[in-house]
Amino acid sequence: MNINPWIGSSLNSNIRVLILGESHYDEENNLGANVTFSTSGVVEFYFKKRERWAPFFDKIAASFGYDIDNARSFYEQVCFGNYVDVICGVGDNNCARYYINLNRIKYNSDLFKFVNEYSVDVVVCFSKLVYSNLPKIGSKDEHWDRETIGKIGNRNNNLDICFYRKDVVHDFCDEKLQNDLKVYGVRHPSAKGGFKSEQVYQFMVKQDDVRSICKL
Repeated sequence: MNINPWIGSSLNSNIRVLILGESHYDEENNLGANVTFSTSGVVEFYFKKRERWAPFFDKIAASFGYDIDNARSFYEQVCFGNYVDVICGVGDNNCARYYINLNRIKYNSDLFKFVNEYSVDVVVCFSKLVYSNLPKIGSKDEHWDRETIGKIGNRNNNLDICFYRKDVVHDFCDEKLQNDLKVYGVRHPSAKGGFKSEQVYQFMVKQDDVRSICKL
């Protein structure tokens, strides 16, 4: 994960949720360089000024029922981090997929360390690329599911769910979880095929574990 993830000031006392994004970009085109700015700073800046990347955060907040004017009240209830810790672009040798292929074990180990440190119960991953590269299931007590939450164009909008158990060894990760963990895998808000926050919201508001951070 990138340095200094965002930690909301009013994390839910019953359920701790990490919103997991994919990667950072910058205006200097320093592709492949370690990110030198904090993720928490990016989120804080989002509250103060509209930039071209602001819709990414808008759509995530809307996925839990919050409009632009109330987005901060959502983010104060959760953690937010980005999986990749270098500057990414869109080319073959600098896209997020390229760096994930090189550093999958490190990224997963960093993620699980954060989950352990902050006692995260649920990860909502807004990137199918990241979700598909998370640690492999390592026990018969772990499993994954998929639900269709609507249509985007002529294609199903599928949402994935994975259940990890504590103290299990997982491939592509050097860190064991200290507590059980649930992960939701959602389309990237900037996906070329489109994104519908309302479909995600209608699913999330029905889930017992994340309903408490949804605007009802």
